[in-house]
Amino acid sequence: MKVIYLLLIFGFISCETIDPGDVIDIWYNYEYTLTQDLKSYDYSFYPFRIPVNYEGWMDFEIKIPKTEYQAFTIYVHDWIGMPNIKNIIDSHGSSKKVIGSGNYEEGKYWVYSYAFQAGAGATYFSIEMQVPNRLGISYMVVRVNLSKYHYSNIKDLTFNTDYPIDTSIFTANDKKIPPGYQIYIRIGVFDNDEMEIQLTTHAAYDKHTAFKVDVCQYVDKPTQQQVYYGNNAAKTMTSLENTSEEDEKYYYPFTTDAGIRYLSICITNNLDNLDYLFIYIYSATGMAVALIVTIVVVAVALVAGIIYFILKKLGLVK
Repeated sequence: MKVIYLLLIFGFISCETIDPGDVIDIWYNYEYTLTQDLKSYDYSFYPFRIPVNYEGWMDFEIKIPKTEYQAFTIYVHDWIGMPNIKNIIDSHGSSKKVIGSGNYEEGKYWVYSYAFQAGAGATYFSIEMQVPNRLGISYMVVRVNLSKYHYSNIKDLTFNTDYPIDTSIFTANDKKIPPGYQIYIRIGVFDNDEMEIQLTTHAAYDKHTAFKVDVCQYVDKPTQQQVYYGNNAAKTMTSLENTSEEDEKYYYPFTTDAGIRYLSICITNNLDNLDYLFIYIYSATGMAVALIVTIVVVAVALVAGIIYFILKKLGLVK
């Protein structure tokens, strides 16, 4: 269930803090925090470098506090081979200027978004960010976001819970999940548990080819890199079989091994366009635990009610 089929795999972690001053290697759907000595220095030029593994549209995004408005200028340059900092600076005059495609709210932050597309045949591209007044920003995060185009941010879900996919984010594809889109999920589980990934659509599709479902099992909570690449999994299960015979229903059963506490799941849309997808991850152990908890809560409430009734009859409570 690897997203990137390249020999070069970066060991970055989410929200990695970057020290400005040199070319900054970044990766897709990871956040990089540019907060080093913000109050003391005025870094106005940031060169980023990323290998090409996807030639479609993507967004370079900058997240800053809502109270700290800023204007950014973004340039993109395609490369055959890995550019160094001198290459990037020397080519600045020939880089393509990218026009912002809008901004949106994310909690207490504004996210400024710049859409672009890697050139055909390129193996790397560089992103140059110019900030006129760096001192006015106390917090800034950058990321190359493919979540609207190619694969999702990691969704931390719980079992036995409804989860509809928000298709409104796919504005470039008529608000439909595009072909080849990959949905990534991380979830805590019980070991030796009978589980099932249940998918529901609004139309009937081929039972065997509509979706590709891969599952990796982990003893400890997997990092973002592990979820995206399937690294160091205790067990990997690819292309699970659909067992549902119902139209618009797709069920992928499996069992967790002893000692397993977490799963990463990748669901790939193999359809041309998909206007609706509903995900439900079933856990037999989780259902049994929930039933026991419900019985205990009801029993406690019943006993408490009886005691209250008796005490009221005896005049001990009003």
